[in-house]
Amino acid sequence: MTHIQQAVELSQAECLHLLNETYVGRVVHTHNALPEVEPVSYVMVGTAALVRTAPGSPLANTLDQMIVAFEVDSVSSDLRDGWTVTGVGSADLVTDPQQYLTGRSLPPAWTHGDETSAFVRIRLQLVHGRRLSTRPAPVPAGADGVDSAPAAWLWTELA
Repeated sequence: MTHIQQAVELSQAECLHLLNETYVGRVVHTHNALPEVEPVSYVMVGTAALVRTAPGSPLANTLDQMIVAFEVDSVSSDLRDGWTVTGVGSADLVTDPQQYLTGRSLPPAWTHGDETSAFVRIRLQLVHGRRLSTRPAPVPAGADGVDSAPAAWLWTELA
């Protein structure tokens, strides 16, 4: 069976909802004049992503006051369904992440220990996303061996 893949644009509200559903994303930034992509853990605080990273990491050392891209996605293993959300915004170092967390927990640390963490806030100013879905392609008339044209000849009247 043939399938058609379809991408549907998401609203900003849908994008922010999806960003709140997970806690692993990617920060795209420039390091030593080259593009770099870093997987990160994060938690959303309004329209900002609060990213946890290791002290001394390129994220902690170079992102303050930079414009970065932030990307999160979820795609099925057969690549037929999923979504992707990308945001762009300015990053700044955060010395007291608790001031932003109202009833939320800090993002988990998965590349270093909990005791030594640095935090970067990315204030997303542009957000867009797409939902991917796959549906069966319609079968063209006659492809299944049945002629779908009206059978007018069956209903001719006799004189």
